[in-house]
Amino acid sequence: MITLTKRQKDISLYLLKQNDYLTGRQLAEHFSVSIRTIRNDLDQIEAYLKERQLLIVRKSGIGVRIFIDVQKRMELKQMLEASDGHYLNKEERHALILTLLLIHDSCTFQELGEACQVSRQTIINSFAEIEAIIKKNALHITKQQGVGISLSGDERALRQLFLQMVNEYPLIVSNAIPLQLASERYDSVISQMIREIEHAHSIRFVNKNRLTLLLTFFLWRMEQGHCLKRAKRLQKQEEELFHTLTPYISAKAERAYISTIMLSERMQQDHASETIYDDAYLISHELLDALKRLHHIDELEDEEMIRGLTIHIRSAIYRIRNHIAIRNELLEEIKLSISLIYAFTRKQLSLMETRFHIHFNEHETAYIAMYIASIYERNIKASTTLHILLVCSFGLASSAILKTRIEQTLAECHVDGPMSKAEAEIFLSKQKVDLIISTNTYERNDIPVLVVNPLLSASDIEKIKNRLFQDSYSKMCDHFIKSSESSEIAKIPHAISDYIEKDAIQVIERCESWEKAIALAAAPLLAKQAIEQRYVNAMIDAVKNYGTYMVLTPGCAYVHAGIHDGIKENCTALLTMHQPLLFGDHNAKSVHTIVVLGIHDKEDNDLLNLAYILEKERNIKTLCAKDVDVQAILSMHD
Repeated sequence: MITLTKRQKDISLYLLKQNDYLTGRQLAEHFSVSIRTIRNDLDQIEAYLKERQLLIVRKSGIGVRIFIDVQKRMELKQMLEASDGHYLNKEERHALILTLLLIHDSCTFQELGEACQVSRQTIINSFAEIEAIIKKNALHITKQQGVGISLSGDERALRQLFLQMVNEYPLIVSNAIPLQLASERYDSVISQMIREIEHAHSIRFVNKNRLTLLLTFFLWRMEQGHCLKRAKRLQKQEEELFHTLTPYISAKAERAYISTIMLSERMQQDHASETIYDDAYLISHELLDALKRLHHIDELEDEEMIRGLTIHIRSAIYRIRNHIAIRNELLEEIKLSISLIYAFTRKQLSLMETRFHIHFNEHETAYIAMYIASIYERNIKASTTLHILLVCSFGLASSAILKTRIEQTLAECHVDGPMSKAEAEIFLSKQKVDLIISTNTYERNDIPVLVVNPLLSASDIEKIKNRLFQDSYSKMCDHFIKSSESSEIAKIPHAISDYIEKDAIQVIERCESWEKAIALAAAPLLAKQAIEQRYVNAMIDAVKNYGTYMVLTPGCAYVHAGIHDGIKENCTALLTMHQPLLFGDHNAKSVHTIVVLGIHDKEDNDLLNLAYILEKERNIKTLCAKDVDVQAILSMHD
């Protein structure tokens, strides 16, 4: 079996976060090693991925990129982060300790310390926190000298704690050795059970590894004599699974419980079946109707995606109503990379919650937002296609080569030219373009210009792709904000003063770096103890890890971190600079304003409403004015 070094794992994780190719030189600079070292590392990474039937693409002159779907991406990320030399943090230690207590009759402090690779005293010092978690789950700890620590309580509560550990720390649970040994005894029956359920009910479970892990624990508990006593009243769907499970599980209470667990897992329909007009159908189509108010949606083209959205919401509703939590490993990345769609999805779901008596938490919302983003982005593709003009003053042959290579590289863009500078001026007087690519120095105040070699070198291609990635994303954000704002009926006007207090707004001449700008923008919130320093650190890390997705309106970055990253109350701050700076380490964008969003418990945060205000051309001019002051910013409105 091929293994990776820590650096190779770090490179793999870094590649997983990218949306485009990275060159060997870019990787070498980022990791402070030679290009030769990067090549050797990539050879090892490629072999590692191939062994797991995963694809890494390496294109000469273009770069390297990992191509896998969302589910496999999550699994690979978890696998890479569970490295041999990895020391568990406090939360991970707690998860391992709880798992060991769940699968052993008793454990000593010494045994727990050895499993966590820390001293016995470290376990003793933090055990009060473990006991608090156990008490919160209505369970009990017994300490017996000479024997060890044991966990007891209601069987459903014990299983609920196990579910919680699998949701939050799946790799730590699956790597617990006794459980792995036990799974060998159940693999065959579990595989057969899953196959029969999928065949009988025309469904497919999305994450069979997770489901197998859960079923292994439940079957093991039954074998140990820890069985459920009473079956709950079954719903129609549960009854169908209940009967299918009869050959495998004799006890009715256990069949009922496992039916509930299986229905809570994410699944897909094997084929188009009869439409079920339930809450999930109504919620998914209300989301679709809200999306249609932003842009035309081709329901025939998106039929499969819409069906998938409905099926996912059906599972989500079932999980929520049965108090079964699920963890979205990509939560923070989703909230940052498609922040507008996430805010829109959360807002629409919150409007339905009272009517349907259901509350979608941020993990469920993030999964639903991924479906909404896929549908929206496919349908707006034509509206947000970038228009590029080629300007080339070299000969016909050079112009022909340039156009051919540009069209091969930028298949999804509309390209005009090549033409001379004089021809370009006439063309631009009649047509609007998003970007000019020129083989000579060519200046325009109103349109960005990239100067390239007429033969289009690898570095030129990389430069163009980085620029187009930024421009395409900005165009999509602009389209979404304008469509979203115009779709609201009888919208009440909002001003900056509705969201940001006067003492949380700052105007400065310049800042040395984007990291310092974020820290300075957050300073008023830190001073009044609305956030902790780790919240500031988490915002900076988010930009480093995920890029510049948070630049949503021209010249303005909207930064935030998670609700568990050290925030105490809802709060917002704004910093504007007379001299713009480059924001981010890769795909850097020029910004003059930073908005810090402190989202603690709001179901509908201020992101969309602030974006409506700050995307207005008059307000952009106000922020960029040399005489702008705090009062002028407070007065800005949509």
